[in-house]
Amino acid sequence: MKTKKSNLYDKLNHLTLEHRIFVVIAIIGIIFSFYTGTLNLILNKGIIPILASYLAGILTIIILIVTLKKQTYDNYAFIGLILLPIIIYPLIWITSGGSTGIMPLAYILNILFIPLVLKRKKAKIVLHVNIVTLVSLLLIESFSPNTITPYSNSTIRIIDISFVLLIIIGSVYLLATILNLEYKNKIESLSITQKQLKAQSITDELSGLFNRRHIKDVLTNNLNNNIKMSIVMVDIDDFKNINDTFGHSVGDRVIITISEVLKTTNPAGNVVGRIGGEEFLIIFENDDINSVIVQAEKLRAKIESLTIKDVTYPVTISLGTYDTVEHDSIDNILVEVDKCLYEAKKLGKNKVVSFSKNQK
Repeated sequence: MKTKKSNLYDKLNHLTLEHRIFVVIAIIGIIFSFYTGTLNLILNKGIIPILASYLAGILTIIILIVTLKKQTYDNYAFIGLILLPIIIYPLIWITSGGSTGIMPLAYILNILFIPLVLKRKKAKIVLHVNIVTLVSLLLIESFSPNTITPYSNSTIRIIDISFVLLIIIGSVYLLATILNLEYKNKIESLSITQKQLKAQSITDELSGLFNRRHIKDVLTNNLNNNIKMSIVMVDIDDFKNINDTFGHSVGDRVIITISEVLKTTNPAGNVVGRIGGEEFLIIFENDDINSVIVQAEKLRAKIESLTIKDVTYPVTISLGTYDTVEHDSIDNILVEVDKCLYEAKKLGKNKVVSFSKNQK
């Protein structure tokens, strides 16, 4: 039993919004039809209105079951929404009070709901059929009122119409709830997608760090807002030799491992990015340059102590640090910190070299 319920839930969950709306409208139509048929039976209105009402309900049930099994509803809904106003609704109209009964409401309900469940071309056809049939029935009733079987008394008419109005109000509320939930879900889904796309656009795929473009954006923003920065540029020593000796997959592993260290050992708020093949940049905001140099030394020592799978010797990094000055520019920052990094390489690698006018 649980499996059957689960399968039904899965089917309903995978339906399009229009198909789900059709299911709701079909269920409303079934309730409406069987209510009308039962009332006609109680009031002994005759075989035609009773059969017509029950037939409408049975036809709707068949169409609903077929659409759920086939996981498509458009053609079946189109056939049902054509047959109802042409054949079944007129029979109930004539035998159940005509324009003073419930059938005008049924036509109005059809006209309101059709655009929600059918595509434009089919919706136009069904709308025209409903309008033409409704106008025709009103004209027939106007010129030949004797063709209509009236209600036996006003109390039955009030009960009949009140119940149908209750169905209409309930169905409109239910559909509005479904549409509102769908709208909220789509907004949430769109928001999540936008966040994912934004994250992807600023993230380096291999390392998981920020990419060069985002690093430059952060530098630009900080310079525009006169935020003091200390910059650390990191380069993996002899990375070409690692790739040539152990292969590019091992080289990628080295980059990923070092990136994890950069992410986990830096204080919160610092921006860390990969700006080239084996080059990284760390932006410290409002930090004392001497403190930054200490952190750079700790980072250098941490990397040197790592054991990386398939690499038979210690992997080391060289670091250059630069303290920004007033009216600095991105180009100058990158040039100056790169000079420091070059000097670290020149001095034998696995070193930290700093430049700062404020360094003690």
